[in-house]
Amino acid sequence: DALKQEGDTRDLIRTVQRLRKEAGLSFTDRITLQIQGADEILKQYGELIEQETHSSLGSAGGDDHTMELGDRKVTIRFARKQ
Repeated sequence: DALKQEGDTRDLIRTVQRLRKEAGLSFTDRITLQIQGADEILKQYGELIEQETHSSLGSAGGDDHTMELGDRKVTIRFARKQ
């Protein structure tokens, strides 16, 4: 359902922005963002997620952050770009 997917995308973006802030990153810092468990969202909304979170989707080191997104667990990892 498209509406639910859009809502999940917003939740995902909000969570990434909160994690960025907690990590002490400023809004202008670019990150590499790795998201596991939300393939269909990334396929449809990947560009929006990159724009909203100042990130490039890819493989990233860093700590695992797990969130509930609907009925699934999603793992977020990110690292600041140098």
